[in-house]
Amino acid sequence: VFAEHGFQPYDLCPLRLEIGGAVVVAIAVPGRIWFRPGKMSRVLEAKRVARASGLACLLVPEGAVRQQPRLANCEAIARSAGTPVDATDRMSVLHHLIEGAGATLWECAHLVRNPHPVDAILSMISAKELWIDVDGPMLPHSMVEVGGGR
Repeated sequence: VFAEHGFQPYDLCPLRLEIGGAVVVAIAVPGRIWFRPGKMSRVLEAKRVARASGLACLLVPEGAVRQQPRLANCEAIARSAGTPVDATDRMSVLHHLIEGAGATLWECAHLVRNPHPVDAILSMISAKELWIDVDGPMLPHSMVEVGGGR
């Protein structure tokens, strides 16, 4: 759709996301396009055409995607997605968080018997069972909460 509006493959950076079972394409738009009304109007028109064909698109300024430490944190969470967490470990973490109204990443990791306990917690974050602030540095004392975000 975007090629039909004059964009080359290197102009925009699409990323396919699955959110709650729905597929959304997040498109990082570089500043050289985002801040030029003529080019941005073509992006918005292409987004409208994509939406009309059933494809949901989310436009994001490239600068927001590249912000550190958010980018590194999101990459770590994405790499950990799918790390197996058995039901007992999952319930132990959730119970601990509900009873204590939050715990650190390190405390949560010590509740699971996975050989890669931090990956297991990040996998639960990826699945929206847990939440951590990705805008700041992700450290052992970073707070983890129940739920898929705010």
